[in-house]
Amino acid sequence: STNAKALAVIVADQKVQVIDLNGSLIADRFNAKSIIDVAWLDDSRIVIAHDQFVSIWDIHSDWKQSIDTGWPIDSLHANGGLLVRYENGNCVWIGPGQLASESVKTISKSLLNAPILKMVRGPIALHPREPILASARHHAIRLHDLRDGTLINRIEAQRHTIDCLGWNPSGDVLATSASGNVKLWDTRRSHLSSPTSLLRPIEFTFAYRHAKRMQSCAFATNDRLIFLDKDGGHLH
Repeated sequence: STNAKALAVIVADQKVQVIDLNGSLIADRFNAKSIIDVAWLDDSRIVIAHDQFVSIWDIHSDWKQSIDTGWPIDSLHANGGLLVRYENGNCVWIGPGQLASESVKTISKSLLNAPILKMVRGPIALHPREPILASARHHAIRLHDLRDGTLINRIEAQRHTIDCLGWNPSGDVLATSASGNVKLWDTRRSHLSSPTSLLRPIEFTFAYRHAKRMQSCAFATNDRLIFLDKDGGHLH
């Protein structure tokens, strides 16, 4: 969850369970169709993707709404706003203000009218505070402004194809991994002219060599970096 006090888990393809950090069950919900992905909007609302629909579930009131996205979904990512990536590689982002409404019609319209970032293949990571998407393709990182699809920056980040990438909780550091080579990119040196300014060019700061290829990476709340490797499924 956004307050780091609960975890949402997909169970047996059709059920989402919310558990606290002690393993106690807080809430659960069964879906008639297989679940593809889940993402937290805030401390009480979870978005569930199944086929070409998303459901927004309030775990406290059990209120739920379903939205037709118009295309099969690949994954969900949230930072107050919601990023929907379709199976064809296109991405759509809905801002926090649009998601504040409980109207299915309003959110469905937002999905249809939002700028589409086309053909985003490979690993992606949504900035935790800004509508900025980091995506990896082959050796390069691309940063896009999700409000209008503008390319902010492109960096040849690795010598090999990038396996995974992830932001730290504050959005100050972006991590990339390629064939076990981990790099951290410092975004704290960005020159921000206003609170809504976009990130400026990011710089390489650190590399750590690991023997295995990584499947995914994420930062814990204490800025420790957690990896899941592709060979054995171990955390590092």
